[in-house]
Amino acid sequence: MTVLSIFVVALAFAALAWLCFRRPYLIVCFVILALPLSLRLLSSLFIDIAGPLDSIQLFRQIGPGGSAAVLVLADLCFLLPIVVAFSPGSAKRLIEVDAFTLRRSVRWRAVKGNLALVIFGVFVAALYIDMFRKGVIPVFSELERWEYTQAYGGVFHDALVEYGTMLAFVMGVFFAVPWLRSGMPDRRFLVLLMTVFVYLFLAGNRFSAFINQSTAFMMPVGLVLVGRHAARSRGEAPPTSRKRSRLTTAINLGAVVLVIGIVGYALYNSYVFTRAQDLDLAWVSFLHRIAVQPGELWWATYQRVFLEGEGRSAEVFDRLFVHAWDPTRNTSIAYLMVAEIGSQAFDMLNLGLNYGGGFPEIAFELAGIGGGFLLLGVMGSGLAVLLYSVFHLVARERYVSALLLFYVAYAFLLFPLGGMLNFLVNWKYWVKVAFALAWITADSLALFHRRRAARPSGMGRVPERTLSPV
Repeated sequence: MTVLSIFVVALAFAALAWLCFRRPYLIVCFVILALPLSLRLLSSLFIDIAGPLDSIQLFRQIGPGGSAAVLVLADLCFLLPIVVAFSPGSAKRLIEVDAFTLRRSVRWRAVKGNLALVIFGVFVAALYIDMFRKGVIPVFSELERWEYTQAYGGVFHDALVEYGTMLAFVMGVFFAVPWLRSGMPDRRFLVLLMTVFVYLFLAGNRFSAFINQSTAFMMPVGLVLVGRHAARSRGEAPPTSRKRSRLTTAINLGAVVLVIGIVGYALYNSYVFTRAQDLDLAWVSFLHRIAVQPGELWWATYQRVFLEGEGRSAEVFDRLFVHAWDPTRNTSIAYLMVAEIGSQAFDMLNLGLNYGGGFPEIAFELAGIGGGFLLLGVMGSGLAVLLYSVFHLVARERYVSALLLFYVAYAFLLFPLGGMLNFLVNWKYWVKVAFALAWITADSLALFHRRRAARPSGMGRVPERTLSPV
């Protein structure tokens, strides 16, 4: 089984490399999924190869086995609808904009960008003012991030913790859309993101927040790659000058170096100083965090469902949707933690501590083997449709509509990121869905009427479609 895992994982990464070469826009648009899923796959493979090994969090031995091979199939069921929905032809249609909409977007693009910059700037300034006013900086006070959030985090800090990924996506939109249409990104929003990262570092964050927000910021950049591919297919040069392209590359490289440096030192500070461990023990804990913990919950589900054939569908349904520990939080992780370590998991959950994982294990725990693969395909299809619509609105610079729909899609995105499913039975979520759909419908009708009013008398529909930058 271990040999099978190695072979199947090798095929999976070969397919990922092919996508990077043939459809780079797809990897960039969905890097928020590709990176964590790849890390989980490598962790599962490590457990398959190195097991049996001690799991610090599960308090037992795990591995070896063929869990990574099954994980590849599960990921494929979820990701295949996304790959199909974002085929090259469909991706090009994302950025096709009629002439009227394009002209109107040019008129308001700078105004929207400046307004967004002011709003985000005020929010970031409020974060720093609140932190320095309280006089407690976790990275220097040797506090864990969850300790700071519970004891000192204010309304702005809580908003960043709750909605940071969505805020980063919106900043990425304002960074990328000028790049798509005029050939130059709005680097002010990249600087703003780096400012947020410095705050996250000071607030004691180590890894996940940086990964989630940086990958969310990169998602709209995938539209730029679509535009460049479309331009090359027509024999046109990408809309940028050589000098500016080099400057952009230098700034982007500097941002990457800054993020790597911040995350590296945050990890070192957390494991060596905040947790007061000696260097050798800190190194072991760090390796366990990287190599074992991302895949250990999946291995436990693989053992329970695939190897032992244990079925708990009724119990899982009850714990996820009916008698949940806390219906306002991710009940999937709560169930998986309790299933593995018992009632002591509640003490950790009450402190805001979660194990890594949840996807795709909760699908198989809930629906069994066959039903689990089907559930993954359904959720992947839903996410594909929603995010395609989001990118469609972004390319047309309908920012409010795009943000509202991304808010709806983000719940589906939380499924591959943490296995969350209980949003499906939350009535507040469906109220948000209804509001978003109503807004988007009204916005589309208003745009349609403005377009009709702008046509010269006696003319029919405007057939012109363009991919050209302005």
